[in-house]
Amino acid sequence: MQVAVYRVYPRGDEVNFSDDVFQESLLAKDESLAWERIVKVREEDGQVWVFVGINEKDFALEAASMFVFERDELVMINMDGDLNQMLEYAFEPARGHRGAYKAG
Repeated sequence: MQVAVYRVYPRGDEVNFSDDVFQESLLAKDESLAWERIVKVREEDGQVWVFVGINEKDFALEAASMFVFERDELVMINMDGDLNQMLEYAFEPARGHRGAYKAG
């Protein structure tokens, strides 16, 4: 896992990153993976993007990257490795508990 924090100095009142900016950066880091945005949140005080890197040959999730922008700070988090195994471990307690649940 790698984490980087950058201070951003906007040239106007609003900073607006696009998916393309992050996808180009991710492709430059590892062009062997197919990168897909799976989460995008835009709010008045911040923005969040989550991308996953998929090895299409092996049909395996090999990387996940999150970008969080708030006010004047951009945080980038990147995880890579065998994420399939990590997800199997994380979801193990939910095995056999499929379907909708009512709150309350």
